[in-house]
Amino acid sequence: RDICRAVLLAMDAPATAINGEAFNIGSSQQNYRVMQIAQVIQRALPATRLELAPDDPDKRSYRVNFDKAAARLGFQAEVTAEDGVREVLEGLQSGELDPDDPRTSTAKYYRYLLDAERVLAEVRCDGRIL
Repeated sequence: RDICRAVLLAMDAPATAINGEAFNIGSSQQNYRVMQIAQVIQRALPATRLELAPDDPDKRSYRVNFDKAAARLGFQAEVTAEDGVREVLEGLQSGELDPDDPRTSTAKYYRYLLDAERVLAEVRCDGRIL
């Protein structure tokens, strides 16, 4: 919901405020590490067991700044990580979200799009689909 609101705000913003710009959408109060998100999921699904991968030698910090979206778009996040996890869980439990549908997994969806692009390239001739 927050992303949709941000897109709508960007669509309504003056072109001079957004042209050629990238925006981080989120909340500085919710600048989580992967482990913290995993713990939010584990609290929602207590039977979940976390498995830690070997420590990554890459120790860079990815604290993200969301000030530009607030200043230029008037965006303020409303959905918490807990809300998002709860919504996804409810969607899966109700059947509204299908775990086998590529659109419910970013990685699966990107693979789907890449596969579709390859198929279209195979049937394209002079820029047109046969």
